[in-house]
Amino acid sequence: MALFEFSQGAAMFDVTPIENMFLLEYLPSVPEGFLRPYLYARMLALHPELGDTLEDIARALRMDVADVENAFLFWERQGLMQKMASNPPAYHLLPVRTATSAPNTPSNREYYEYRDYTAALQAIFGAEDLLHPQEYRLANDWLNVLGLSQEAVLFLVENEKKRSKAKRAATVFRRVDKLAAGLADRGAHTFEEVRKLIAIDEDGMNLAAAVLKRLSIHRSPTEDELRLAQKWLSQWHCTRESVLEACEETVRSRQPSFAYLDKILSTRRQDPEGAFASLKRVLAELGSSAGPTPDQLKRYASWRAMGFAEDTIQLAAVQLNRRKRHSFEDLEWLLGKWAEQKLYSPEAAEEYVRKNSALRQQVRALLERAGTERNPSLADIALLEQWQGRYTQELIECAADCARGTQLPMKYMQKLLESWSAAGIQDVASALAQHKAATNAHHAAATSGAASNPALNYQQRTYTSDDFGDDFFFDPEKQRYGGDAT
Repeated sequence: MALFEFSQGAAMFDVTPIENMFLLEYLPSVPEGFLRPYLYARMLALHPELGDTLEDIARALRMDVADVENAFLFWERQGLMQKMASNPPAYHLLPVRTATSAPNTPSNREYYEYRDYTAALQAIFGAEDLLHPQEYRLANDWLNVLGLSQEAVLFLVENEKKRSKAKRAATVFRRVDKLAAGLADRGAHTFEEVRKLIAIDEDGMNLAAAVLKRLSIHRSPTEDELRLAQKWLSQWHCTRESVLEACEETVRSRQPSFAYLDKILSTRRQDPEGAFASLKRVLAELGSSAGPTPDQLKRYASWRAMGFAEDTIQLAAVQLNRRKRHSFEDLEWLLGKWAEQKLYSPEAAEEYVRKNSALRQQVRALLERAGTERNPSLADIALLEQWQGRYTQELIECAADCARGTQLPMKYMQKLLESWSAAGIQDVASALAQHKAATNAHHAAATSGAASNPALNYQQRTYTSDDFGDDFFFDPEKQRYGGDAT
């Protein structure tokens, strides 16, 4: 019997000392599951009567014995415990100040030189998957041999664990070892450098798989194909969409492949402003599936030099296609007209189209009042725009009613409005009275053989639809530019 010992139950009211250095240096990085066994061991060192086996500790903490052993092995590597015997196991608890001092043996240096680093690695896998000495040696080699930063290594390990189906540390470390060597060869050492290359590699893998699917090739990408995909993204700065769109041109090849696609992208890359792709979209809107010719590219460049935006040129092509005009010459003619109006931006062109579309509908309504169903022409729209600046809507509609039955209603309305304006007429009643008087006088003169009113006696001829050009204004609601569908 010992000279002195605590009485039964004294441990319940005793205190287990924990150094502040432990709380500051170790507590922030201790993996979950390792702290409880250590603190309980500190209490047992003062009160061995509470338990003297690993089973006792596991039972008290409601843990598995293996997890308790893993925890004590972790603290050994942290320099706070030392195993003195194996059967039965026995440990010495070491002061924190001893663990934080420089270790004396190479073996200890391997474990303790990067205490926070190794603790962070262990935290990635948790207490149930303890890292072994070979994993720590690899982790140190990534720092000291390959030159990676600690942050870069931790990112690699955590990222690979998320991606890996086998989450065990041994498998993850083998894969990271190969990956780290490749990244170091490519000049990536810092966290940002590694993160950027990993993102490119993942994007390259996804792109390569998407290309294979688009080419109807059912297998995984090869290493050469992955390198090409990574080159397109990181060196040539191609977008995923542009690469997949270029796959459509591989149909010209009997056996579509990454190599053929690479040639297509290389050709496009020689066109830094993207004129080829932009003009191809314009031609598609015109209804052509052919690629641009050198002459067309030259003319397209001249339009862009004039100030036309890509979307404006495409808008013109959309309009022409609706009018069943598909030639490149038609496009050049229409852009010439728009240049006269200085409609270079898509906003200006769309506003012009909307405005003229509204005017066109108003002209159509006037022509219907005049008893004709023909389509409005550019000249008709220009006339209405002039009238709206000079006459009231009621007077314009009155002129349309008076023009009913005439062969050229818009010209007839023009004559009426000018004669009313010259007479100072501004209301509908006076206009109708003047028109009735003029009509009666004209009939009377025609009946008596007298000379007719010079204002109404002008040579008329029969016009056909060929005398009126297309209006070149499309309905916005049919072409994705707004408006009400009718």
